[in-house]
Amino acid sequence: MVRSRCVRVPKAQAEQVRRRLAFAGALRGDLRPGRDRDFVYLPVSGAAREPVGTLCERDLEPVRKPPESYRETAGVPSELRKGLPRAFDVIGKVLIIKIPDGLAQYRREIGKALLLARPEARSVAMDRGVQGEDRVRDLEVIAGEPELETTHVEHGLRFLLDPSKVYFSPRLATERSRVAGLVREKEAVLDMFAGVGPFSIQIAKRARPSVVRAADINPAAVEYLKRNLRLNKVSGVEPMLADARELPGKVPPADRIVMNLPHSAFGFLPVALELLRPGGTVHLYEIVAREGLARRREEVAAAVEGAGRELLSVRPRLVRGFSASESHYVFDLWID
Repeated sequence: MVRSRCVRVPKAQAEQVRRRLAFAGALRGDLRPGRDRDFVYLPVSGAAREPVGTLCERDLEPVRKPPESYRETAGVPSELRKGLPRAFDVIGKVLIIKIPDGLAQYRREIGKALLLARPEARSVAMDRGVQGEDRVRDLEVIAGEPELETTHVEHGLRFLLDPSKVYFSPRLATERSRVAGLVREKEAVLDMFAGVGPFSIQIAKRARPSVVRAADINPAAVEYLKRNLRLNKVSGVEPMLADARELPGKVPPADRIVMNLPHSAFGFLPVALELLRPGGTVHLYEIVAREGLARRREEVAAAVEGAGRELLSVRPRLVRGFSASESHYVFDLWID
């Protein structure tokens, strides 16, 4: 408790007086107002001059502000603190963090510190990496509630998902907006690895495509995609539970194809080329070693030519950093 000068006012007048004191710069923001049955005690500084109540002194509770960074409070030995990750993913009310092996034994302390620093969050999960054909993160809840289903808001759109059942990266928000802005009116779009629908729904909302066909091999992702279409009141998107390799012959050709499967999308490029109309566009997302970017560009060109198509233009674009040696790129391909 902290002793402070206060203005004592009847409860009915407390809010009006609080606003006057705040406007005058006299209200202390580091202490919580006190209360008893009849009065509110507003902490004031020496700037309180006008007679807005009865001046007195009272012991008040300090306002406890969350630390600016979880790294300040994590219960980790000081010699290891520099190894604490500086970045983590925020998906709705869930925080997802990759913890180095040398710090994994302190994961509970790290989780508690994250919740303290981000009080709006509900759960913290440690990310052990993406596993399996469904591209799902292997997550361990290390603090907060065990249930990970949450609603993530991106550019005014809401995405319901459970990151332990479906893959979702909040770090592609700007990229999704960029692609949606490129879609021309009446284009037929194919989202080959749609997940819960962040590309498909944004395209359908922001552009005027004739149709967006959204495929994914993960049944949980397709179910969340259907729920998110209803949640955002989106029409014109056709959810499909399908392996992308089986799409040729099942869907009509597309004018634009989104291939957001960054660790293995290149292997699906021949499939995309079968599904792309002449003059169409492919957005191919890949994790590439920075020194290998030029080589990958050549390999993309060779794959297009090997399929009997003409590569009109290829533009690699950095999306984000991924590791010390690798980055996440998108190859925008215009193909005849």
